[in-house]
Amino acid sequence: MRFLTFKSKGEEGIGILDSAGAVRGFLASDQRFPGNLDKLIGTSDDALHRKGDLRRKLIRRSSPGSIRA
Repeated sequence: MRFLTFKSKGEEGIGILDSAGAVRGFLASDQRFPGNLDKLIGTSDDALHRKGDLRRKLIRRSSPGSIRA
């Protein structure tokens, strides 16, 4: 699984591409948005664990509003 960044109506987001080709993720305005990909890559392991399991959150997110790649 690979993370990706995207924009929706000019708003930054982070997510994953699911097996159906839909992007599952969070926009910057979502309280669950963990920060952009550059910030996450540069963050320590301890800080990432405090943010929670992003992958699990993205997979569990419902897909009706998913953005098509």
